[in-house]
Amino acid sequence: MRRTWFAILSAALALPLAAQSEVSVRPWAHADSDVPVHARVQFGHLANGMRYAWVENREPDERCYLRLHVDVGSLAETDAERGMAHFVEHMAFNGTRRFAAGELVDWFQAHGMDFGADTNAYTAHSETVYQIDLPETDAESVGEALLVLREFADGILFEEDQVEAEKGVIDAEERETDSAAYRMIRANNARRLAGTRFPVRDPIGVKPARDAFTAASLRAFYQRWYRPESTTLVLVGDLDGLDPTELITEHFADWHGEGEWSTAPPIGEPTMAQRSYSIYEDELPYYVAVVARLAPRRPVPVRKKVLIDELRLTCARAMLNLRLAELAKSADAAFLQAMVEGRGRPGAPTFRPPVFVGEALTVVASPSRWREALQQCDRELRRALEFGFRQAELDEIRSELARGLQEVLDREATRPSASLAGELAVAAEQAVVPVDAKTRRDLMLPALQAFTTDECHEALVESWARGELFVFGGGNLDLGEDAGGTLLEAYREGRATELEAPADIETKALDLALDGEPAEVVEQSHAEAVDAHVAVFGNGVRVVIKRTDFAQRQIVVRAYLGEGELAMEPDRCGLGLVASGVFDRAGLGSHSEDELRRALAGKLAGVGFSVAEDACVLSGSTTREDLALQCRLMCAYLVDPGWRAEAMQQFRKGLPEYYESLSRSFEGPFQMQFTPQLYGGDCRFGLAPREVVEGVSMDDVQAWLEPELASAPLSVCFVGDLDVEVVLETARDAFGRLPTRRPLERHEARRRVKGPRPGLEKRYVIDTDDKRATVIAVYPTNDGMELSRRVRHDLLGRVLGDRLLEAIREALGASYSPGAGAESSLVFPGVGRLTVFAQAEPNEVDALIAACGVVTDRLAEEGVTEEELLRLREPVMAQLRDERRANGFWAYVLLEHLHGREAALVEAVREVDAYQEVTAAELSELAADVLAAERRSLFVASPQER
Repeated sequence: MRRTWFAILSAALALPLAAQSEVSVRPWAHADSDVPVHARVQFGHLANGMRYAWVENREPDERCYLRLHVDVGSLAETDAERGMAHFVEHMAFNGTRRFAAGELVDWFQAHGMDFGADTNAYTAHSETVYQIDLPETDAESVGEALLVLREFADGILFEEDQVEAEKGVIDAEERETDSAAYRMIRANNARRLAGTRFPVRDPIGVKPARDAFTAASLRAFYQRWYRPESTTLVLVGDLDGLDPTELITEHFADWHGEGEWSTAPPIGEPTMAQRSYSIYEDELPYYVAVVARLAPRRPVPVRKKVLIDELRLTCARAMLNLRLAELAKSADAAFLQAMVEGRGRPGAPTFRPPVFVGEALTVVASPSRWREALQQCDRELRRALEFGFRQAELDEIRSELARGLQEVLDREATRPSASLAGELAVAAEQAVVPVDAKTRRDLMLPALQAFTTDECHEALVESWARGELFVFGGGNLDLGEDAGGTLLEAYREGRATELEAPADIETKALDLALDGEPAEVVEQSHAEAVDAHVAVFGNGVRVVIKRTDFAQRQIVVRAYLGEGELAMEPDRCGLGLVASGVFDRAGLGSHSEDELRRALAGKLAGVGFSVAEDACVLSGSTTREDLALQCRLMCAYLVDPGWRAEAMQQFRKGLPEYYESLSRSFEGPFQMQFTPQLYGGDCRFGLAPREVVEGVSMDDVQAWLEPELASAPLSVCFVGDLDVEVVLETARDAFGRLPTRRPLERHEARRRVKGPRPGLEKRYVIDTDDKRATVIAVYPTNDGMELSRRVRHDLLGRVLGDRLLEAIREALGASYSPGAGAESSLVFPGVGRLTVFAQAEPNEVDALIAACGVVTDRLAEEGVTEEELLRLREPVMAQLRDERRANGFWAYVLLEHLHGREAALVEAVREVDAYQEVTAAELSELAADVLAAERRSLFVASPQER
């Protein structure tokens, strides 16, 4: 059916091909570089000046990623056009020659793609990018996607009624983007970037200008800037031998602009008049201070020498950042975190306005300790500039960077297409040369191996000597009328202190020895449905191994230990959160976290730890070469945990700022007050109050976890590019030496939960300048322990979210990103919820609640249509297919199967069929049951009137 529609539409509406002489083509950065461009990328252009780049890339299979990059953003706008580039991008989805308003949303969903805020397009200062992630790669499907992109290029209609309706949508987007951090960024840009167009050309624009937009003015901007000479098409995917050049030519060769092609006006020259200032933003819980040496950025061709010089600076910065990270853990550290970085470096993509080049030290601190923090971190910078670096520091960084270069090369064959498409889209806009992994390694590795500590030191000294000094900051700190002077005075005061050379680093040999003989394999089986091998050792440790080809030379290792939060009393609020934050930071008994980092440099091994509802999770990623090390390291955390006080100290240091930020947003009352009430006061749901979390000690964590580490049931999963027999023996040699594990406990009494309850309604007032109110409606559902039930809940949430998007965003323009989703517990019987989320102006709260109620009531009364189900199920199918091409997915499923939820394996195999089997009638029945108005609980948070 789709083939017939596409063939008829293409033939009937094909535009006549006009004769045209070839025009000038914008050069890529690699045209003026001695760095070899990625050999697999096919570059070309059409006679009309449009560029294209495509790559056949097979991971994931049957996927194709298309990007239409238009070289226009907010910097091209006049004062009267502020926000117009972004507005044009919105209008691309509100009616084109071939698609009436709203039909493109249906097209995306019917082709297995989600549609939502910033999912399918985005606009920045200097670019607009349209995105299609196609789940099929045959010539017809690629042709359809190109047809849609051509519609964006020159087929937007700009119907007057659609223009007027979209103004409310963009007003809502501006409102929902606003935050304390966003306000500080804009205030900072107004000072630091003064003299350029950036501070007065934010992509969202300004409401007075947007209100004056008309269909005619938008169309004029569109025709002026959307031209083939300004456009680059990127296509990357599993093309199965298809050369898309002919299709690209067919769909774009007859496109040409009107009149003379012009480029965006110059961005302007920074005045650099305000080089010391401080911005007071009382809703930010922290203070950020920056010391920088900056000069106006000038275009620099990408050369091998430039990249190697930057690599030398990267080494120097990395060594200094390690010192700052270690200092942050000390008892007398006045700062929360700090780092040095290069700004606007040549040859590297930048996500900041490309105005300056130079070096910067950024310090984040509590407002009460800003002065001490600034001076402390600047002292470390001065120490590096004066005394240089130690050989052990360079050895560590060199090992890590060399491993990274080799790792990227090893995985080049399975690099995800989306990543490569993103790199080419960046290269379409910036002075970046796409380079294949072998070229990069062959260029960088010899230079990296030859660097000396003196060379890295000299590079850092020279870079920090260039440009002008900037000292600025912002956050919850009022430094008075002469804020900049006060900040500069504190900086100069710190500079007057004497320095001592850094102490030598004591290296310590890695000790991960395990006692005893490894237990034998006592059980073995093979799960044929998913080709996974299961083994049980004599000590009770269970292991599952699955070989995949998704990511070359990657082995995901994950372990489930014990029963997680179920293993603690339900009133132990905050214990799981604290344990997740401190356990791995505390290192081992034989090695601190920093000692481990140094000893593991150049190796791909590490352990992350978290506490989930029904298991403690240890995770890592490794290779065949480092697999034994990874296994020994995970076992070391079980038998020799560090329990260091410094880990708790570091965790607690950031709590005041974290909880302060929550108090200024809807997340605070929603997580700490509303959610626990929703679940009958059960503190396992929501977030424990600050005083409760701060009251948890390392002794508490140790007292709970120590018995779990020693004897709790342990399931370990290995998924990736592996040899099954080698992995089994390697796992046995490590995990087989652990003490005997006890049986898994169900903790049935702790699984019995009240809620979520219906009929709860709470309204909260937030002390914030954000001009938006938040409405969250919660409808109780059921658990997800039956696959068919979980699938129906998910699809109902998708249908509801789609209707909200259409009714609340597109029709009313009241909320930019309303949505809905279902959560179905796999741990707590009977527990699930369907949640509606929307935001609006504070004076429109009741109207928004009513509008959401109309949508839910209508869905409950009228049910789900067959068309909705078919259209919204397609993105799920694409998502399920993508998930199954990820090692992490199988690690999760296999562990769930081993660790108490045996149905997980069957569900993973049947999940696609389960979604296909759902009927519209079943969803309609579920909607009538779940969405009854009396079952709703309502949360509202509004800003305090000022």
